[in-house]
Amino acid sequence: MEGGKGKDGGAPATPPKAHDDVKGELGSPATPNVPITAAAALTTTGPAAPGAPVRQRNIALLQDLDVESKESNIYETKKKTMEDASQIWQRSKKKTEGVRKRWKQLFEEEPNEEPKEEQLKYWKDKLDQASYEEDVALGAYKDARRQCKESDFKPWEEYGDGSQSHTYSDYVSYNMPSKGILFPWKLTKEKMLELKKYYITSEDLEDDVVKSKIWNLLESFADAVKEGNDFSFFIPKRSPDFMDIEPTLAMPMLRRTGKKVKRSFFIKQTRRTTAVTLWVLRTIYDIIEQSAFISPRDLYYRGKWLFKNPAECARIITDICVMLECSTSLLHILPEERGAVLGKAIIRVEEKGIVQEVDCTSGVSIPMDLKKIKNIVLDEKTVCVVVVEKGTMYYYLKANNFAEDQHCLLVTAFGMPDERTRAFVRLLEKKTNVPIFGVTDPDPYGVSIMKTYAKGSVTLCHDNLSLCNITMHWIGICTTEITKLNFQGKTFSFDRCPALKPKERAMLKNLQGSKKYDLSPKWKERISHMMKIGKKACFEDMHSIFGYKYVSTILLPRLIRDVMESIKRYAQTLVL
Repeated sequence: MEGGKGKDGGAPATPPKAHDDVKGELGSPATPNVPITAAAALTTTGPAAPGAPVRQRNIALLQDLDVESKESNIYETKKKTMEDASQIWQRSKKKTEGVRKRWKQLFEEEPNEEPKEEQLKYWKDKLDQASYEEDVALGAYKDARRQCKESDFKPWEEYGDGSQSHTYSDYVSYNMPSKGILFPWKLTKEKMLELKKYYITSEDLEDDVVKSKIWNLLESFADAVKEGNDFSFFIPKRSPDFMDIEPTLAMPMLRRTGKKVKRSFFIKQTRRTTAVTLWVLRTIYDIIEQSAFISPRDLYYRGKWLFKNPAECARIITDICVMLECSTSLLHILPEERGAVLGKAIIRVEEKGIVQEVDCTSGVSIPMDLKKIKNIVLDEKTVCVVVVEKGTMYYYLKANNFAEDQHCLLVTAFGMPDERTRAFVRLLEKKTNVPIFGVTDPDPYGVSIMKTYAKGSVTLCHDNLSLCNITMHWIGICTTEITKLNFQGKTFSFDRCPALKPKERAMLKNLQGSKKYDLSPKWKERISHMMKIGKKACFEDMHSIFGYKYVSTILLPRLIRDVMESIKRYAQTLVL
């Protein structure tokens, strides 16, 4: 092996020493009063000492990048700083991947011969240092992005092709203040291919392609059995540990280099699950072949003798989707009717060449097969789409004519959003030009539900590209707003509200501390306040204090008006 050797082919080359202008936290000589610079932070090749102040390095990197004219527009300067930091992070990431690849080659070049200890130490040190530099660059990029969000930026920016890229205001939940952020449906083929190199993401495939993928797996199994060999499935593990925020899409995606779970007949613990997975694959193949559709519940009852419970059936379906990199609808598996939509809108659905118009004025179920939706026509007075958390809120607003009075479209999934409702909201995001607002109860489950709409879920992380609604605004209802309510001299008190359970506190803490969802400062502020007071509530709690119609006629209209005015105010100061 030559990668770790010196010029004479003997001992490994000694890693270069750290720059002298870097302070001594890197374990190298340093001049005491010389400030850390970005150049030093990114060119140091010696291994970092444990406990090195990464935050200090991040700040130094930002200072090094932020050297442009201070008289220029603050937002433009901060945005340029963020873009530069992003490029440095990407370069550091590529460098780490290259070193990691070389590290693996040490064991592949001469499999029968153990690598020399000096070579292992040299490349291990390089890998540690490259990983450290990547962490520094990533931290600097996140700091730059946060500073950019806090500057005077606009709620959205117009592109030359007429498309819009939403950014942060106080109410915008997630979206990044940069023209580098793309709508998923605007991605080019080249960008999609680039994404698929690094991330597992579902594609819009034809039936023949899906059938071919399934047939190849079944054929490989048959050949393995015939030859007496082992046959294994390798299922990518879905976990926040293997997810990254994709910078140009501002959404979490599943890394292709993450851990995979092996299922094999030769492993006792996975033998039954392997057999069940094969049965499901064969059943799906037959369903696609017949151009039929099936629900997860029907599939469960077809093989009830195989599954432990319906949850196992759903989990195996998702495993197959991740393995084949497609959505459940492409497997001809459609969930039962669940979501609903209400408002002055017409959904045009094509069935066997005939276009039917579905009037949503009185409220209808979301169409079963979203692929058949050709267009969604909103009333010209419609100003927004309001996604509500649960059925009781939906029926409450329906009974009070909220959609008609406030000129909006109501959508709900009756609880935790299913795949079809999320995809429908995404379709509204794509086909209409109105903002999408989210309304939930001020409790941990409401926060989790809104996070699922806007940023996706771990279970379906492979499908976030198709399901995330990155322009969604979470407008309330939040504990921070309830405490400020004062109507006819009456105020809201949390004294009678239930306390947060330990499980709910843990849920909020995980959401707030997770780096995989990149929550906005506004979200974190609301979550912190809920944890601070230690209470949760629901919108019905306000009926006995402010009156039955208060939420539908005063509170929600005010929240919508505030965010609409915020959007207009920023739009008026838009600098193209």
